[in-house]
Amino acid sequence: MDKTLEIIIAATVILLTAGLIMFMVSGQSGDFQSWLNNTQGDAECSLKKTQYENACDCGSDNPGNQEAQNIKSNVQNQCDWTDQINDCEAACN
Repeated sequence: MDKTLEIIIAATVILLTAGLIMFMVSGQSGDFQSWLNNTQGDAECSLKKTQYENACDCGSDNPGNQEAQNIKSNVQNQCDWTDQINDCEAACN
């Protein structure tokens, strides 16, 4: 009878510990996923800003074209840089 009780207690402790570890890992993975999404969004915005600047053709006498405006309009509500850069001339300076 004592051995059975010891086995039941040990199994209970193991299951509770496993449950606690799973709960902790689950919370951490949610934080990591949030961080990952933010980092991915920042990288995408940075890439789109570079594509916009390249499409503006800053080396020419008349910077700006339709492709640059299309890039900007596609990310207008997603990226902060679209509020700071109004046109290609601002991007080239």
